[in-house]
Amino acid sequence: MIPETSQDDTLAAAIAYQSDGLSVIPIKAESKESLVAWRRFQDERADETMIRDWFAQFPDAGVGIVTGAISGLVVIDIDNRNGGDVSGRELFGTAPETVTVLTPGGEHWWFQANGEAIRNSAGLLGDGIDVRGDGGYVLAPPSRHPSGAVYQWEVGRALGEIEIAPLPLEIAKRITAPAKPEPVTPSAVAPIREGQRNHTLTRLAGAMRRRGASAAATIAALDVENRERCSPPLTAGEIKAIAASVARYAPEAEAEPKVFKPLDWSIGDVEIVMVVEPWIPRAARVLLVGATESAKSMIATSWAVSLGERGARAIVVSEENPEIEDRRRLRRLGADRDHLTFFNGSAVDLADPEWVDALIRFAQGWGGVELIVVDTLTAAWSGDDLSNREIADFDREVWQPIIRATGAAVVVVDHTGHQQFGVRREGNAAARGASSKAQKSDVVLVMRKSADGFEIAHHKARLGGRKADPVIARVIDREDGTLAVEYAPLGSGDTADAQARERALRAVSDAPGTMTKTKLAAMLGMRKDEGLRVVSDLLAEGLIGPDEPRARLSLIVPEP
Repeated sequence: MIPETSQDDTLAAAIAYQSDGLSVIPIKAESKESLVAWRRFQDERADETMIRDWFAQFPDAGVGIVTGAISGLVVIDIDNRNGGDVSGRELFGTAPETVTVLTPGGEHWWFQANGEAIRNSAGLLGDGIDVRGDGGYVLAPPSRHPSGAVYQWEVGRALGEIEIAPLPLEIAKRITAPAKPEPVTPSAVAPIREGQRNHTLTRLAGAMRRRGASAAATIAALDVENRERCSPPLTAGEIKAIAASVARYAPEAEAEPKVFKPLDWSIGDVEIVMVVEPWIPRAARVLLVGATESAKSMIATSWAVSLGERGARAIVVSEENPEIEDRRRLRRLGADRDHLTFFNGSAVDLADPEWVDALIRFAQGWGGVELIVVDTLTAAWSGDDLSNREIADFDREVWQPIIRATGAAVVVVDHTGHQQFGVRREGNAAARGASSKAQKSDVVLVMRKSADGFEIAHHKARLGGRKADPVIARVIDREDGTLAVEYAPLGSGDTADAQARERALRAVSDAPGTMTKTKLAAMLGMRKDEGLRVVSDLLAEGLIGPDEPRARLSLIVPEP
């Protein structure tokens, strides 16, 4: 429940929202812009410590709620200035009995998502009505609008005073079902929202440049699209910058003619130079996938730090974590600024060619860069990671150009896909979203938490190497306050079973009488079926027990 003082205490409100199971992010004062790389919080919720760190760093911040599955929340945004009040009455009859926020231009109606996968949309429910679901966020009381007005609860409809109503089934059907094809007219084209404006207009400008359009013609066309579709529009200076960035590329008519180049297989093999043993060769596209709390950011950063031990250099572009967390981690890992450059912030968007060019220029000017880490894909790139076509664009416009220009291996950190119906996504299918992520990669590494540390499994090795055996990575917290990462073989076959048996017995000994068979199996760092087999063997041998069908199992090591 939100405290009565929340209108005057944004931090208290943010913590209260978090305790109610909502995913919270900080918002720039009197703005709608997130102060952090917020896409991470579509998959995990910030804890209270992180929220307090944010508001200590940004004391004037507002508070945003990430909508969609992570918060179980869909918000209907009624914009009275564009006819939303009329459309809303046609849609619902009267204002729905649900939590309601009064905004400077209308209202936000909060609904339970009911497990439906509902993405952002504009205009599907009528003029002046937008939907915020997966892929979006809303500002919440007591945040301030860019106009200076305060978001506030409607009297009697604040969170805690009234329940969040389920989204009506007929409304859910309208915003989840595919829309019927309609003739495309200027008024039917969807608006371009914040977070997609630079990306969309840059792609339009690039298409015009390939067909020979001048900078002036490009600016004129972008200006029309910007005024009619962008919400809110970009500035004239930003439009000119987009046109100037693509004008550097030659139109297709001036480019060299395309020719097929036959492969000469008489040339000997190129020596494979490893940047990070035993997984990452030089100039490789690397996909590092892991669930929340699988230490993927820690491991990737430790690789970058380790290059300094042999005089090589690395760059990390981190849009994933707060600055205070990154600073602490780098100090404890013993990072050397002569050999590691670390960028942190929410401004970088690799969907913008200027950011790609800036990264390349920095790497070339610094020299000796062998590894570049992008952490994470969805935080540092505003494209749609659910689209195979846009992932192909990422490969062609970001991944490959950086590698060609620098010769470095580029590690892209990504989240695992959501698990469905109890089925674990394995190997190259582990990454969430488009399947082409793994297809475009030269190396795929999958991380998951296990009883002994963090398992790293090598699922793809395309540049002439071989897949390494799985290992366990352990983050060692030393007495002097520094951190180290150590690796140990996970083993295979009988060795893996023996190690799993040892882990099971140790886990039962540490927590006797409280563990179910399924829970114990999940702690063994194995597939579910393999873990259950190991536990069943131990039960059959009488090393743990008893096994009572249809009851909570009390697994206790027998007395000697």
